[in-house]
Amino acid sequence: MHQPASSSSSECASRDRYDLRLPDWGPYGKEYVGLSHIADLEQGHRWDCFLMPGLHRRACIGPYGEREERWHIWKSNSDNTSYTLRYELEWKDQVYVDATYEGKGEGRWLVVDCVNRTDLPQNLDLHLVSSLTRNPLRSNRVDCPGSGVWTHAIDYQSISFQSEPHRIGQSMDAMKAGEWLQPDAVNGCGVGARNFFHQPGDAVSYLVSPPAPMQDAKLLLRYHRWNSTPCLIRLTAGEKECEVELLEEGTPMTQVEVDIGNLSADTVPVRIELVSGGECILEGFALIPSKDVKEFRIVPPEGNSVPESRFRENVLELSYTGIPHGYEVEVPEGLHVRVGAIDGDDVPAILADNSNDSVHCHWTGLGSRRSVLLMCGPVALMAGERKQFRFRIGLKGRTPESVPAFSGFFPVNTPYAFGMERLAATVLSNQAFPLRHKEGYVRHNSPGRQWDSLYTWDSGMVGLGLSTLDVERAKDSLNQYLLPAEDPDAAFVEHGTPLPIQAEQAMEIWKRTGDRDWLAQQLPKLRNFYEWLAGRTRGSTTDRFETGLLQTWDYNYNSGGWDDYPPQWELRTQPELRRQISPCVTTSYAIRFARHMIRWSEDLNQDASVFRNDLTRWQAALEHAWDEEAGHYSYVMHDEQGRKTGFYRHASGVNYNRGFDGVIPLVAGGLTPDRTRQLMEFFFDPEELWTPWGGTTVAQSAPYYSDAGYWNGAIWMPHNVMIWRALRELGERDKARKLAVTLLDTWERETRASYHSFELFRADTGRGSGWHQFSALSSPLLMMYEEEFL
Repeated sequence: MHQPASSSSSECASRDRYDLRLPDWGPYGKEYVGLSHIADLEQGHRWDCFLMPGLHRRACIGPYGEREERWHIWKSNSDNTSYTLRYELEWKDQVYVDATYEGKGEGRWLVVDCVNRTDLPQNLDLHLVSSLTRNPLRSNRVDCPGSGVWTHAIDYQSISFQSEPHRIGQSMDAMKAGEWLQPDAVNGCGVGARNFFHQPGDAVSYLVSPPAPMQDAKLLLRYHRWNSTPCLIRLTAGEKECEVELLEEGTPMTQVEVDIGNLSADTVPVRIELVSGGECILEGFALIPSKDVKEFRIVPPEGNSVPESRFRENVLELSYTGIPHGYEVEVPEGLHVRVGAIDGDDVPAILADNSNDSVHCHWTGLGSRRSVLLMCGPVALMAGERKQFRFRIGLKGRTPESVPAFSGFFPVNTPYAFGMERLAATVLSNQAFPLRHKEGYVRHNSPGRQWDSLYTWDSGMVGLGLSTLDVERAKDSLNQYLLPAEDPDAAFVEHGTPLPIQAEQAMEIWKRTGDRDWLAQQLPKLRNFYEWLAGRTRGSTTDRFETGLLQTWDYNYNSGGWDDYPPQWELRTQPELRRQISPCVTTSYAIRFARHMIRWSEDLNQDASVFRNDLTRWQAALEHAWDEEAGHYSYVMHDEQGRKTGFYRHASGVNYNRGFDGVIPLVAGGLTPDRTRQLMEFFFDPEELWTPWGGTTVAQSAPYYSDAGYWNGAIWMPHNVMIWRALRELGERDKARKLAVTLLDTWERETRASYHSFELFRADTGRGSGWHQFSALSSPLLMMYEEEFL
């Protein structure tokens, strides 16, 4: 079942330490899914080519990456050398097209299987679309005269926050503190906007080294504002101090000049402090003699998406300004071909609007993207007939190497193989490029193309699935989220719920590989995450209560990933009350993390005493959360000194935690037998959490239960799988098996019905809902399936 590690491929060049070890060719598109090539890794440019099949002169199926259409991720190996998309032209499996992108080297073969299983002849169109997507964050260039010096806003010496001091030492999205991504800015970013330059006193300081002393110097400050409220800053440069008003402007970046006077020092301290107003992004500033100010320029990057193109002998040749290599798409013999173009972003919709236009072949819609079309068809299929076509896609003059056919991960006669194969394909092919990470661009395992971001706990769940399919890819995924001890900006890559599922991912990798060298490299980084969760890193506010219960409310309203979980949803708009309340999930996973740290430390013959002390303290802390009357754990309320004042209750008087957070201490372990029994009874009670489809997030008996919620009234796989893991660790194999069979039955039934990998399942019907090509939180089903059935 295990696939070869992608890192062994000769086509994988040496990458930045946070990138995935995958080929330059793969399913990296966000808007549309097909074949993509990383045209420029440093700048983040991507070239895409994808298939749009359809019935002749009717609407084609566009493989949208961000909305549901009639195509499915069908199967995929682990190294992007073979993956298949299925397009349903007539549901279900009556008229369909399978598009397989396969091969190695500087390109891929596109193998198109056209199938007609009806009693009538069919005519099909096969349209190939190619375009270049230039990174919207591509860098403007600074043209600063030799007598001046430019300083980018992000290159500060120090930064101070007034509103969110906890962000010093734990920034989001692998960015520096205060960083904000901004298209059309130098380096694609600035300082401000999200949590900085909002409160008076927010400030950044720089130390600038001009190339020579300056006479009559000016400071040219570039910024962007989108609020009409006056914004005033205090600017200090050398011995000059003044207040400067930043005006509202409609252009992306605005420039203001400030007289600085003569600069004779080798280094010039510069400080920018917000006095009033806000909602501003600082791009950077230049120190320049006044006589040279007119020579200072910001030069936009060259190039657009319009290629030079030529079609001859069934080969489309494309070249783009600034891209050193050209592309080719070769059409197999026997197909009728027209070459066209579309100017606009929604290619399938524009083509659908003009499907009956037999005169023109260049159409325009909204947007600036230029796509080149190879309109192939009609392809005649008699009743019951199948036809196959083989296209070549790659760099100019290159032919892809062939690879063995990929049949799948799981034997077709094993239980649940159909649903698990679809899930495996979704987990492996949900990829995206470019994603900004530490001021560079990387490939990333996306939870789903609708969420192309560095989601922390989602990524950990993806890693659990990847560990089943390809442990090397699981290692790469983990590596994107763990940061070295010397990183000044964050203890780990944080986005969304800061639940430490990376610890579970690391444990899976360790159990599968026993690679001591790998563990020795990762353990200091894992400890960074752990120490932040324990409240011991710079700025961490997780440990504020005398009870010892942990919380992460300052960083995200979502404690356990369960968006509309009733008590946390109620606290979402009550920040002062939220600061006095702790959930159970944070401490429970901290206990689990401590157990892992103890094991890893002992396996490497290192001191584990600090983790044992934490384990003892946090186990005692959970005692404060036990509600004997309710029979489960509770949110705990504290006073301003951090002392327990009681349990958080609903207006009806019922404990507000009748749901998954109430039983989640099962994953912590170490509970008394009586507590464990009560939690298992509560979980498997059909009037509480248990349904025919698995455990629902909120107890059905609770007055705040709703069958119209997102998590509330739904079955989600991640915490169900973690309960399954806890039951196995407790030796409750029969109960674990019952839960596993129920979850896999639910998944298999829905996947066979819809061919989708759904985000969630409704508690009343068990039917799938939400995003339809979701890997993220469903991925650990693969781990559970492997342990229970393979």
